[in-house]
Amino acid sequence: MSLQINKREVGQVVLLEVSGHLSSEFAGQLQSVLGHLAAEGRKEILVDCRGLGKVDSRGLGVLVRGSVSTAQHGGKFKLASPPPKLRELIELTGLAPVLDCYDDIGLALSSF
Repeated sequence: MSLQINKREVGQVVLLEVSGHLSSEFAGQLQSVLGHLAAEGRKEILVDCRGLGKVDSRGLGVLVRGSVSTAQHGGKFKLASPPPKLRELIELTGLAPVLDCYDDIGLALSSF
């Protein structure tokens, strides 16, 4: 299964609806999109994770780099609806302070 990324804007927030596998084979796609958003100066990014299946270490690394890079440029990077396995991976790796997770899109959008 590949990775699909749908980008849309909700006010000032860029919403990335991501589905499929965020694995070493496909993580570069999301990394590229995040790089373009950074180059455009976008500072409010929300990744809707509810369609994600497999997430491996490279995929998790892309999310972490996206969060850190956005924060370094004065922005906010958040995850909405992470599947249970992704949320568990974030907790087990100690990345909860770096990856701001919300149970649904509405809560995440209202937090910007």
